Amino acid sequence: VTETLCYIAEKANKTRDLAGEIGSAGGEQTRGLGQLAKAISQIEEVTRTVAADAGRNLAASDEIRSRAAGVKRIARDLTELGGAELGSADRDAVERRDPAASHAGYDEAVAV
Repeated sequence: VTETLCYIAEKANKTRDLAGEIGSAGGEQTRGLGQLAKAISQIEEVTRTVAADAGRNLAASDEIRSRAAGVKRIARDLTELGGAELGSADRDAVERRDPAASHAGYDEAVAV
């Protein structure tokens, strides 16, 4: 009988220890899930920030493109005005010049 009671007490202690380990593991799992939820929340925040920045960058790019087109029109109009005011000898000299070469640097700088 004593031997049986000792065996039962030993198994009860082992069961208690295992239950404690399970409880501890459950707590660790809960903390891990909390950390995972926090990480997902941070990823979502970064994603929202990146999306907002992309939208602002697109709007700025469109604005720059529009302004560059305006500058091109103004430059073209000024070139035409300047050509209209030249005398015939000056106009002939301008026409002999290679217009692509004279505007290549400008076009590259303004192209968006």
